[in-house]
Amino acid sequence: MVYKKWKVTNLNKKEYDKQWSKKHYKERTEYKRQWRIKKYKVIDEYKLLKGCAICGYNKCARALEFHHNGDKEFGVAQAIADNYSLKRIVEEMGKCVVICSNCHRELHASKFKAVKIDIE
Repeated sequence: MVYKKWKVTNLNKKEYDKQWSKKHYKERTEYKRQWRIKKYKVIDEYKLLKGCAICGYNKCARALEFHHNGDKEFGVAQAIADNYSLKRIVEEMGKCVVICSNCHRELHASKFKAVKIDIE
């Protein structure tokens, strides 16, 4: 009974939502931008606090990356882009080790055998 009453009073809800979204586009965009900045700030502070687990580098947060040790549910950078909650991102960060980009490349390169290419 309650559902029918709601349905009758909200027949144009889809249209209302569409109009509301258009009307508040700038506000919503700014809110999302501020929220993304807040997430980056928390993540950058965490990276600088930890520093590289191999060489100890901790000068620039953007030069530090997350390395998953196995149980990877999603990438941290992709989670920010996909607007995951900060709680969920922090949980995933807990599964990772912070490593600078150079050490990260060397770590992954050592997993694969080097292939020599003769260039003539």
